[in-house]
Amino acid sequence: MADDKNRKRKTQARVWKRLIKAARDLRKPFDEMGEEALNFFAGSHDHVFDDSDLVDWGEWPKVTINKVWELVRIYGPALYHQNPTRTVTTRSSDPMKVAFAKVGEILLNSAAYETGLKKESRRAILSALVFGRGILWPGLDEERGVIGAEFVRCEDFLVDPDARNVDEIRWAARRRREPVWMVEELFPGAKEKLRESVGPSRARLVTL
Repeated sequence: MADDKNRKRKTQARVWKRLIKAARDLRKPFDEMGEEALNFFAGSHDHVFDDSDLVDWGEWPKVTINKVWELVRIYGPALYHQNPTRTVTTRSSDPMKVAFAKVGEILLNSAAYETGLKKESRRAILSALVFGRGILWPGLDEERGVIGAEFVRCEDFLVDPDARNVDEIRWAARRRREPVWMVEELFPGAKEKLRESVGPSRARLVTL
Protein backbone atom coordinates (compact mmCIF):
# COMPACT_ATOMS: atom_id res chain seq x y z
CA MET A 1 0.00 0.00 0.00
CA ALA A 2 2.81 2.39 0.88
CA ASP A 3 4.58 1.62 -2.40
CA ASP A 4 1.40 2.36 -4.35
CA LYS A 5 1.07 5.71 -2.61
CA ASN A 6 4.70 6.59 -3.34
CA ARG A 7 4.32 5.66 -7.02
CA LYS A 8 1.16 7.75 -7.24
CA ARG A 9 2.88 10.75 -5.65
CA LYS A 10 5.86 10.44 -7.97
CA THR A 11 3.56 10.26 -10.99
CA GLN A 12 1.68 13.34 -9.80
CA ALA A 13 4.97 15.17 -9.24
CA ARG A 14 6.14 14.35 -12.78
CA VAL A 15 2.86 15.56 -14.26
CA TRP A 16 2.98 18.82 -12.32
CA LYS A 17 6.62 19.41 -13.29
CA ARG A 18 5.71 19.03 -16.96
CA LEU A 19 2.72 21.37 -16.60
CA ILE A 20 4.78 24.01 -14.79
CA LYS A 21 7.54 23.81 -17.41
CA ALA A 22 4.96 24.18 -20.20
CA ALA A 23 3.46 27.21 -18.44
CA ARG A 24 6.91 28.81 -18.09
CA ASP A 25 7.73 28.17 -21.75
CA LEU A 26 4.41 29.70 -22.78
CA ARG A 27 5.14 32.78 -20.68
CA LYS A 28 8.62 33.48 -22.14
CA PRO A 29 7.50 35.78 -25.02
CA PHE A 30 5.25 37.61 -22.56
CA ASP A 31 8.18 38.12 -20.18
CA GLU A 32 10.46 39.36 -22.97
CA MET A 33 7.96 41.99 -24.08
CA GLY A 34 7.39 43.01 -20.48
CA GLU A 35 11.12 43.48 -19.89
CA GLU A 36 11.36 45.67 -22.97
CA ALA A 37 8.45 47.82 -21.79
CA LEU A 38 10.05 48.05 -18.32
CA ASN A 39 13.30 49.27 -19.89
CA PHE A 40 11.40 52.11 -21.51
CA PHE A 41 9.54 52.94 -18.28
CA ALA A 42 12.37 52.74 -15.74
CA GLY A 43 15.59 52.08 -17.66
CA SER A 44 17.86 53.80 -20.15
CA HIS A 45 15.69 55.23 -22.92
CA ASP A 46 18.36 54.67 -25.56
CA HIS A 47 18.59 50.91 -25.04
CA VAL A 48 16.87 50.37 -28.40
CA PHE A 49 20.06 51.60 -30.10
CA ASP A 50 22.27 48.99 -28.41
CA ASP A 51 21.59 46.46 -31.19
CA SER A 52 22.33 48.91 -33.98
CA ASP A 53 25.86 47.64 -34.54
CA LEU A 54 25.80 48.49 -38.23
CA VAL A 55 25.27 52.19 -37.56
CA ASP A 56 27.98 54.46 -36.22
CA TRP A 57 25.89 57.01 -34.36
CA GLY A 58 28.84 59.15 -33.32
CA GLU A 59 27.47 62.54 -32.35
CA TRP A 60 24.11 61.96 -34.00
CA PRO A 61 21.17 62.50 -31.63
CA LYS A 62 19.27 59.42 -30.47
CA VAL A 63 15.57 60.13 -30.13
CA THR A 64 13.02 57.86 -28.47
CA ILE A 65 9.41 58.58 -27.48
CA ASN A 66 8.67 56.95 -24.15
CA LYS A 67 5.05 55.97 -24.66
CA VAL A 68 5.17 53.47 -21.79
CA TRP A 69 5.89 56.19 -19.24
CA GLU A 70 3.18 58.35 -20.81
CA LEU A 71 0.67 55.48 -20.63
CA VAL A 72 1.36 54.91 -16.93
CA ARG A 73 1.18 58.59 -16.00
CA ILE A 74 -2.08 59.19 -17.87
CA TYR A 75 -4.05 56.03 -17.16
CA GLY A 76 -2.60 54.96 -13.81
CA PRO A 77 -4.28 57.62 -11.62
CA ALA A 78 -7.56 57.27 -13.54
CA LEU A 79 -7.78 53.50 -13.05
CA TYR A 80 -7.58 53.61 -9.27
CA HIS A 81 -8.10 56.73 -7.21
CA GLN A 82 -9.87 55.53 -4.05
CA ASN A 83 -11.00 52.42 -2.21
CA PRO A 84 -14.35 51.01 -3.35
CA THR A 85 -17.40 51.33 -1.13
CA ARG A 86 -18.75 47.88 -0.30
CA THR A 87 -22.46 47.69 0.40
CA VAL A 88 -24.17 44.84 2.27
CA THR A 89 -27.97 44.61 2.21
CA THR A 90 -30.57 42.05 3.23
CA ARG A 91 -33.93 41.27 1.69
CA SER A 92 -35.35 40.62 5.13
CA SER A 93 -36.99 43.25 7.31
CA ASP A 94 -35.84 41.43 10.45
CA PRO A 95 -34.01 44.03 12.60
CA MET A 96 -31.38 41.44 13.58
CA LYS A 97 -30.52 40.62 9.96
CA VAL A 98 -30.45 44.31 9.07
CA ALA A 99 -28.01 44.88 11.94
CA PHE A 100 -25.81 41.97 10.81
CA ALA A 101 -25.74 43.41 7.29
CA LYS A 102 -24.65 46.78 8.63
CA VAL A 103 -21.88 45.20 10.69
CA GLY A 104 -20.75 43.19 7.68
CA GLU A 105 -20.61 46.35 5.57
CA ILE A 106 -18.46 48.11 8.17
CA LEU A 107 -16.09 45.14 8.38
CA LEU A 108 -15.70 44.84 4.61
CA ASN A 109 -14.99 48.54 4.16
CA SER A 110 -12.53 48.65 7.05
CA ALA A 111 -10.74 45.56 5.66
CA ALA A 112 -9.82 47.50 2.52
CA TYR A 113 -7.84 49.93 4.66
CA GLU A 114 -6.50 47.38 7.13
CA THR A 115 -5.01 45.16 4.40
CA GLY A 116 -3.62 48.02 2.28
CA LEU A 117 -5.85 47.39 -0.74
CA LYS A 118 -4.99 50.78 -2.21
CA LYS A 119 -1.24 50.12 -2.18
CA GLU A 120 -1.57 46.58 -3.52
CA SER A 121 -3.98 47.67 -6.27
CA ARG A 122 -1.66 50.47 -7.40
CA ARG A 123 1.14 47.94 -7.76
CA ALA A 124 -1.13 45.64 -9.77
CA ILE A 125 -2.23 48.50 -12.04
CA LEU A 126 1.37 49.56 -12.67
CA SER A 127 2.23 45.96 -13.50
CA ALA A 128 -0.77 45.69 -15.83
CA LEU A 129 0.17 48.85 -17.72
CA VAL A 130 3.86 47.97 -18.06
CA PHE A 131 3.85 44.18 -18.32
CA GLY A 132 0.32 43.61 -19.60
CA ARG A 133 -0.78 41.67 -16.52
CA GLY A 134 -1.67 42.86 -13.01
CA ILE A 135 -2.34 40.21 -10.38
CA LEU A 136 -4.07 40.49 -7.01
CA TRP A 137 -4.11 37.24 -5.01
CA PRO A 138 -7.05 37.13 -2.54
CA GLY A 139 -6.76 35.30 0.74
CA LEU A 140 -7.10 35.43 4.49
CA ASP A 141 -4.90 37.93 6.28
CA GLU A 142 -4.18 35.78 9.34
CA GLU A 143 -2.64 38.66 11.29
CA ARG A 144 -5.79 40.79 11.03
CA GLY A 145 -8.37 38.05 10.57
CA VAL A 146 -9.91 39.57 7.42
CA ILE A 147 -9.93 38.79 3.70
CA GLY A 148 -7.43 40.82 1.69
CA ALA A 149 -5.69 40.84 -1.68
CA GLU A 150 -1.91 40.80 -2.19
CA PHE A 151 -0.05 41.93 -5.30
CA VAL A 152 1.85 39.15 -7.09
CA ARG A 153 4.65 39.87 -9.57
CA CYS A 154 4.19 38.51 -13.09
CA GLU A 155 7.30 36.35 -12.89
CA ASP A 156 5.84 34.63 -9.80
CA PHE A 157 2.57 33.67 -11.48
CA LEU A 158 1.75 30.80 -13.85
CA VAL A 159 -1.52 29.74 -15.47
CA ASP A 160 -2.77 26.61 -17.18
CA PRO A 161 -0.87 26.40 -20.52
CA ASP A 162 -3.75 24.48 -22.14
CA ALA A 163 -6.27 27.28 -21.54
CA ARG A 164 -7.27 29.32 -24.60
CA ASN A 165 -9.14 31.95 -22.58
CA VAL A 166 -9.79 32.91 -18.96
CA ASP A 167 -12.82 30.62 -18.65
CA GLU A 168 -10.74 27.55 -19.53
CA ILE A 169 -8.08 28.06 -16.86
CA ARG A 170 -8.15 24.99 -14.61
CA TRP A 171 -5.25 25.90 -12.35
CA ALA A 172 -2.95 28.77 -11.47
CA ALA A 173 0.31 28.68 -9.52
CA ARG A 174 2.06 31.28 -7.41
CA ARG A 175 5.73 31.21 -6.48
CA ARG A 176 6.49 32.36 -2.93
CA ARG A 177 9.64 33.16 -0.97
CA GLU A 178 9.50 32.21 2.69
CA PRO A 179 12.03 31.94 5.55
CA VAL A 180 13.66 28.54 6.00
CA TRP A 181 12.16 28.03 9.46
CA MET A 182 8.63 28.48 8.07
CA VAL A 183 9.23 25.98 5.26
CA GLU A 184 10.64 23.50 7.78
CA GLU A 185 7.43 23.73 9.77
CA LEU A 186 5.32 23.19 6.66
CA PHE A 187 7.46 20.32 5.32
CA PRO A 188 9.22 18.58 8.24
CA GLY A 189 10.44 15.78 5.98
CA ALA A 190 12.43 18.21 3.83
CA LYS A 191 14.43 19.71 6.70
CA GLU A 192 17.71 17.99 5.85
CA LYS A 193 17.53 18.86 2.16
CA LEU A 194 16.81 22.48 3.05
CA ARG A 195 19.85 22.64 5.32
CA GLU A 196 22.02 21.22 2.53
CA SER A 197 20.78 23.69 -0.08
CA VAL A 198 20.62 26.97 1.89
CA GLY A 199 23.13 26.43 4.68
CA PRO A 200 22.77 26.71 8.47
CA SER A 201 20.94 30.06 8.61
CA ARG A 202 17.21 29.53 9.23
CA ALA A 203 16.45 33.17 8.45
CA ARG A 204 17.30 32.86 4.77
CA LEU A 205 14.54 32.85 2.15
CA VAL A 206 13.46 29.81 0.16
CA THR A 207 11.54 29.97 -3.10
CA LEU A 208 8.46 27.74 -3.14
